[in-house]
Amino acid sequence: MSVDRGTHSRVRTDCRPLREENRTELLAIVIATLIPGLLWLLFFYRRDRFEAEPPWLVLRAFVYGSVSIVPAIAVELPFQRFLVAPSSEADRLLVIFVVVGLGEELAKFAATYLAVWHSRHFNEVMDGIVYAVAAALGFATVENVVYTSVFGLHVAPARALVASLAHACFSGVMGFYLGWGRLSASRPGPAIAFGIGVAAALHGAYDYLLLSGWAPPAVALAMVAGLYALLSRKIRQAVRLSPFRRD
Repeated sequence: MSVDRGTHSRVRTDCRPLREENRTELLAIVIATLIPGLLWLLFFYRRDRFEAEPPWLVLRAFVYGSVSIVPAIAVELPFQRFLVAPSSEADRLLVIFVVVGLGEELAKFAATYLAVWHSRHFNEVMDGIVYAVAAALGFATVENVVYTSVFGLHVAPARALVASLAHACFSGVMGFYLGWGRLSASRPGPAIAFGIGVAAALHGAYDYLLLSGWAPPAVALAMVAGLYALLSRKIRQAVRLSPFRRD
Protein backbone atom coordinates (compact mmCIF):
# COMPACT_ATOMS: atom_id res chain seq x y z
CA MET A 1 0.00 0.00 0.00
CA SER A 2 1.43 3.39 -0.96
CA VAL A 3 1.05 6.53 1.15
CA ASP A 4 1.81 9.94 -0.30
CA ARG A 5 4.30 12.18 1.45
CA GLY A 6 1.70 14.74 2.48
CA THR A 7 -0.42 12.17 4.29
CA HIS A 8 2.65 10.68 5.99
CA SER A 9 3.74 14.16 7.11
CA ARG A 10 0.28 14.95 8.55
CA VAL A 11 0.22 11.65 10.50
CA ARG A 12 3.61 12.40 12.03
CA THR A 13 2.52 15.95 12.92
CA ASP A 14 -0.77 14.73 14.48
CA CYS A 15 1.04 12.12 16.61
CA ARG A 16 3.50 14.60 18.05
CA PRO A 17 1.05 16.43 20.39
CA LEU A 18 -0.27 13.05 21.55
CA ARG A 19 3.20 11.88 22.53
CA GLU A 20 3.92 15.19 24.27
CA GLU A 21 0.62 14.92 26.18
CA ASN A 22 1.47 11.39 27.29
CA ARG A 23 4.92 12.49 28.45
CA THR A 24 3.42 15.42 30.37
CA GLU A 25 0.86 13.15 32.04
CA LEU A 26 3.52 10.61 32.98
CA LEU A 27 5.71 13.38 34.43
CA ALA A 28 2.76 14.70 36.45
CA ILE A 29 2.06 11.20 37.80
CA VAL A 30 5.69 10.70 38.82
CA ILE A 31 5.82 14.10 40.54
CA ALA A 32 2.50 13.53 42.31
CA THR A 33 3.67 10.19 43.71
CA LEU A 34 7.46 10.39 44.08
CA ILE A 35 7.69 13.75 45.87
CA PRO A 36 5.18 12.83 48.62
CA GLY A 37 6.97 9.50 49.07
CA LEU A 38 10.30 11.26 49.57
CA LEU A 39 8.72 13.80 51.93
CA TRP A 40 7.33 10.98 54.08
CA LEU A 41 10.78 9.40 53.98
CA LEU A 42 12.35 12.63 55.24
CA PHE A 43 9.71 12.92 57.95
CA PHE A 44 10.48 9.47 59.38
CA TYR A 45 14.21 9.82 58.81
CA ARG A 46 14.22 12.82 61.13
CA ARG A 47 12.59 10.77 63.91
CA ASP A 48 15.95 9.03 64.39
CA ARG A 49 17.18 11.41 67.08
CA PHE A 50 20.56 10.10 68.20
CA GLU A 51 22.44 8.64 65.25
CA ALA A 52 21.08 9.42 61.81
CA GLU A 53 21.55 6.74 59.16
CA PRO A 54 23.60 7.39 56.02
CA PRO A 55 21.19 8.91 53.45
CA TRP A 56 22.56 6.68 50.68
CA LEU A 57 21.70 3.57 52.71
CA VAL A 58 18.19 4.81 53.45
CA LEU A 59 17.71 5.54 49.74
CA ARG A 60 18.98 2.05 48.91
CA ALA A 61 16.26 0.59 51.13
CA PHE A 62 13.75 2.87 49.35
CA VAL A 63 14.89 1.63 45.92
CA TYR A 64 14.90 -2.02 47.01
CA GLY A 65 11.38 -1.52 48.34
CA SER A 66 10.24 -0.07 45.02
CA VAL A 67 11.58 -3.13 43.21
CA SER A 68 9.97 -5.53 45.69
CA ILE A 69 6.53 -4.65 44.33
CA VAL A 70 7.30 -6.78 41.24
CA PRO A 71 7.25 -10.19 42.99
CA ALA A 72 4.34 -9.02 45.15
CA ILE A 73 2.24 -8.24 42.06
CA ALA A 74 3.28 -11.52 40.44
CA VAL A 75 1.99 -13.42 43.48
CA GLU A 76 -1.25 -11.42 43.71
CA LEU A 77 -2.32 -11.44 40.06
CA PRO A 78 -3.71 -15.02 39.98
CA PHE A 79 -5.91 -14.17 42.98
CA GLN A 80 -7.44 -10.91 41.71
CA ARG A 81 -10.83 -12.47 41.04
CA PHE A 82 -11.13 -13.41 44.72
CA LEU A 83 -10.83 -9.72 45.59
CA VAL A 84 -13.27 -8.45 42.95
CA ALA A 85 -15.88 -11.22 42.96
CA PRO A 86 -15.10 -13.81 45.65
CA SER A 87 -17.15 -16.99 45.82
CA SER A 88 -17.37 -16.53 49.60
CA GLU A 89 -16.33 -14.05 52.25
CA ALA A 90 -13.89 -16.63 53.61
CA ASP A 91 -12.09 -16.65 50.24
CA ARG A 92 -11.83 -12.87 50.27
CA LEU A 93 -10.49 -12.85 53.83
CA LEU A 94 -7.91 -15.52 53.04
CA VAL A 95 -6.62 -13.69 49.97
CA ILE A 96 -6.56 -10.28 51.67
CA PHE A 97 -4.71 -11.44 54.79
CA VAL A 98 -2.43 -14.14 53.36
CA VAL A 99 -1.78 -13.27 49.70
CA VAL A 100 -1.92 -9.47 49.92
CA GLY A 101 -1.13 -8.65 53.55
CA LEU A 102 1.47 -11.30 54.26
CA GLY A 103 2.77 -11.35 50.69
CA GLU A 104 3.45 -7.61 50.53
CA GLU A 105 4.97 -7.45 54.01
CA LEU A 106 7.28 -10.37 53.17
CA ALA A 107 8.33 -8.51 50.01
CA LYS A 108 9.13 -5.37 52.03
CA PHE A 109 10.93 -7.42 54.67
CA ALA A 110 13.07 -9.02 51.94
CA ALA A 111 13.87 -5.57 50.52
CA THR A 112 14.92 -4.30 53.95
CA TYR A 113 16.97 -7.41 54.69
CA LEU A 114 18.82 -7.33 51.36
CA ALA A 115 19.45 -3.60 51.57
CA VAL A 116 20.77 -3.22 55.12
CA TRP A 117 20.86 -6.37 57.25
CA HIS A 118 24.62 -6.84 57.02
CA SER A 119 25.49 -3.14 57.21
CA ARG A 120 27.58 -1.92 60.16
CA HIS A 121 25.31 1.14 60.23
CA PHE A 122 22.40 -1.04 61.38
CA ASN A 123 23.36 -0.69 65.05
CA GLU A 124 20.22 0.29 66.99
CA VAL A 125 16.57 -0.75 67.10
CA MET A 126 15.45 2.58 65.63
CA ASP A 127 17.43 1.75 62.50
CA GLY A 128 15.12 -1.18 61.83
CA ILE A 129 12.16 1.21 61.80
CA VAL A 130 13.90 3.74 59.53
CA TYR A 131 15.01 1.18 56.98
CA ALA A 132 11.72 -0.76 56.95
CA VAL A 133 9.77 2.48 56.54
CA ALA A 134 12.08 3.46 53.66
CA ALA A 135 11.45 0.12 51.92
CA ALA A 136 7.70 0.46 52.52
CA LEU A 137 7.63 3.97 51.06
CA GLY A 138 9.52 2.79 47.98
CA PHE A 139 6.94 0.02 47.58
CA ALA A 140 4.05 2.46 48.13
CA THR A 141 5.44 5.01 45.68
CA VAL A 142 5.49 2.52 42.80
CA GLU A 143 2.05 1.23 43.83
CA ASN A 144 0.78 4.81 43.76
CA VAL A 145 2.20 5.30 40.25
CA VAL A 146 0.25 2.23 39.11
CA TYR A 147 -3.00 3.34 40.75
CA THR A 148 -2.69 6.90 39.46
CA SER A 149 -1.93 5.69 35.93
CA VAL A 150 -5.07 3.53 35.97
CA PHE A 151 -7.56 5.75 37.83
CA GLY A 152 -6.22 9.23 37.07
CA LEU A 153 -4.42 12.03 38.87
CA HIS A 154 -7.39 12.78 41.10
CA VAL A 155 -6.54 9.73 43.26
CA ALA A 156 -2.91 10.82 43.76
CA PRO A 157 -3.42 13.02 46.87
CA ALA A 158 -5.29 10.33 48.82
CA ARG A 159 -2.81 7.65 47.76
CA ALA A 160 0.17 9.85 48.64
CA LEU A 161 -1.15 10.95 52.02
CA VAL A 162 -3.12 7.95 53.31
CA ALA A 163 -1.92 4.82 51.50
CA SER A 164 1.76 5.77 51.80
CA LEU A 165 1.42 6.44 55.52
CA ALA A 166 -0.44 3.14 55.99
CA HIS A 167 2.37 1.21 54.27
CA ALA A 168 4.96 3.03 56.37
CA CYS A 169 3.08 2.14 59.57
CA PHE A 170 2.65 -1.56 58.74
CA SER A 171 6.31 -2.00 57.94
CA GLY A 172 7.56 0.44 60.56
CA VAL A 173 6.07 -1.77 63.29
CA MET A 174 7.73 -4.76 61.62
CA GLY A 175 10.97 -2.77 61.52
CA PHE A 176 10.90 -2.36 65.30
CA TYR A 177 10.93 -6.14 65.73
CA LEU A 178 13.49 -6.48 62.97
CA GLY A 179 15.83 -4.14 64.84
CA TRP A 180 15.04 -5.62 68.23
CA GLY A 181 15.55 -9.15 66.95
CA ARG A 182 18.87 -8.29 65.34
CA LEU A 183 20.31 -6.32 68.24
CA SER A 184 18.53 -7.18 71.49
CA ALA A 185 16.86 -10.59 71.31
CA SER A 186 18.72 -13.79 72.13
CA ARG A 187 17.26 -15.34 68.96
CA PRO A 188 16.32 -12.97 66.11
CA GLY A 189 14.10 -15.41 64.21
CA PRO A 190 11.03 -15.46 66.51
CA ALA A 191 11.09 -11.68 66.99
CA ILE A 192 11.31 -11.05 63.26
CA ALA A 193 8.57 -13.59 62.48
CA PHE A 194 6.33 -11.93 65.08
CA GLY A 195 6.95 -8.52 63.51
CA ILE A 196 6.10 -9.77 60.03
CA GLY A 197 2.95 -11.40 61.40
CA VAL A 198 1.80 -8.21 63.13
CA ALA A 199 2.47 -6.14 59.99
CA ALA A 200 0.58 -8.64 57.82
CA ALA A 201 -2.40 -8.65 60.21
CA LEU A 202 -2.56 -4.84 60.28
CA HIS A 203 -2.19 -4.68 56.51
CA GLY A 204 -4.92 -7.27 56.00
CA ALA A 205 -7.32 -5.51 58.37
CA TYR A 206 -6.80 -2.18 56.58
CA ASP A 207 -7.29 -3.68 53.11
CA TYR A 208 -10.37 -5.59 54.25
CA LEU A 209 -11.95 -2.36 55.50
CA LEU A 210 -11.38 -0.78 52.09
CA LEU A 211 -12.36 -3.74 49.90
CA SER A 212 -15.33 -5.13 51.82
CA GLY A 213 -17.32 -1.94 51.38
CA TRP A 214 -19.16 -2.22 54.71
CA ALA A 215 -17.18 0.52 56.44
CA PRO A 216 -17.17 4.19 55.34
CA PRO A 217 -13.84 5.77 54.33
CA ALA A 218 -13.73 7.62 57.66
CA VAL A 219 -13.19 4.29 59.42
CA ALA A 220 -10.15 3.56 57.26
CA LEU A 221 -8.81 7.05 58.01
CA ALA A 222 -9.33 6.46 61.72
CA MET A 223 -7.45 3.18 61.42
CA VAL A 224 -4.51 4.92 59.73
CA ALA A 225 -4.46 7.44 62.59
CA GLY A 226 -4.39 4.53 65.03
CA LEU A 227 -1.59 2.86 63.05
CA TYR A 228 0.44 6.04 63.21
CA ALA A 229 -0.11 6.22 66.98
CA LEU A 230 1.09 2.62 67.27
CA LEU A 231 4.18 3.31 65.19
CA SER A 232 4.92 6.45 67.20
CA ARG A 233 4.80 4.34 70.35
CA LYS A 234 7.29 1.88 68.82
CA ILE A 235 9.53 4.79 67.83
CA ARG A 236 9.54 6.05 71.42
CA GLN A 237 10.41 2.55 72.63
CA ALA A 238 13.23 2.31 70.09
CA VAL A 239 14.59 5.70 71.12
CA ARG A 240 14.67 4.59 74.76
CA LEU A 241 16.64 1.48 73.72
CA SER A 242 19.23 3.48 71.76
CA PRO A 243 22.84 2.95 72.93
CA PHE A 244 23.54 6.49 71.67
CA ARG A 245 21.04 8.13 74.01
CA ARG A 246 22.66 10.97 75.96
CA ASP A 247 19.90 12.06 78.34
